[in-house]
Amino acid sequence: MIERDGPLSLSRQCGRGRTGTSARSGILLIGTSISEQVVTMANVLRSGSPLPLLTVLFLSLISTFAWAHHGWTGYTSDIEATLVVTELHLGAAHDQLVATDSEGQTWDLVLATPNRNRRLGFDEDTLSVGDEIDVLGRLHPARPEIKVHCIYMNGEAAYTYYDFDGTTSLSKHSDRDQC
Repeated sequence: MIERDGPLSLSRQCGRGRTGTSARSGILLIGTSISEQVVTMANVLRSGSPLPLLTVLFLSLISTFAWAHHGWTGYTSDIEATLVVTELHLGAAHDQLVATDSEGQTWDLVLATPNRNRRLGFDEDTLSVGDEIDVLGRLHPARPEIKVHCIYMNGEAAYTYYDFDGTTSLSKHSDRDQC
């Protein structure tokens, strides 16, 4: 049973362990019908509550992070480049390097997740600012960004992108199996 508690709120009478909801709080209950939730949200929107704006901002932020957490499909072509490391950013969603080429172009290099990289031995001691590296990866179509398959230093593999299943990204997105 639904009862109105004034013009801006709606509550469900408590029974069988169910708790109430208020349009002022913006809380929607599991177990309430769609029509009850619609009425509740309509009341919240009319109440002048900041909840709708905060909800839109939160969903926008989440969708931005979801878009930013990209796979390999957005990277359109293979690239090999010799670069000099200018910054190391180890942590967050993916380890990242910033490097420049011989023409002064700055490149963002996207690596695998920090936990996976540490487990496989890639850490802050593997590379340093100023190191010259050869990179094999996939190029982003709209910005100077490379999702890295392999990093070589002095002719030896210093980094290999391994997927969660233990295979290399190179074996899935190239004709080669290993770095």
